[in-house]
Amino acid sequence: MSKPIVSIVMGSDSDLEIMREAGKALDEFGIAYEMDVTSAHRSPDRTADYARKAAQRGVRVIIAGAGGAAHLAGVIAAHTTLPVIGRRGHREETQSAQRKTRARRGREIEKAAIVTGAVMPFCSTQSRSQLQGFQIRAELLAQIGAL
Repeated sequence: MSKPIVSIVMGSDSDLEIMREAGKALDEFGIAYEMDVTSAHRSPDRTADYARKAAQRGVRVIIAGAGGAAHLAGVIAAHTTLPVIGRRGHREETQSAQRKTRARRGREIEKAAIVTGAVMPFCSTQSRSQLQGFQIRAELLAQIGAL
């Protein structure tokens, strides 16, 4: 099995059914991926560590989805220079609404995987290094401004 170059991450295992749709689409592209669960709310340090180490694991794009909040993608993006494609889910009140919405969300997650396939050629180490340098400069300027 080849090393994963896409990481599919979700806020809880209740999002797994929907996030599997991204994996199915990536399978069709022949793109190796990993799946993980980490919460921006319940385990913020683990989430930050996951994001910081993703590039070291060979990951080139992250697809992040969480059931009721959009925080996961933002927290991950704050700790990596990799492209992060975020998807916020919706938690419905009734089972009937959940079944209908689950199919729609699955299609949207599948679209995220298709976008991932499209951006893969642009995820070079050089562009990530340039972005990392920009982020470091921005952080330094923010610190200087805070003094």
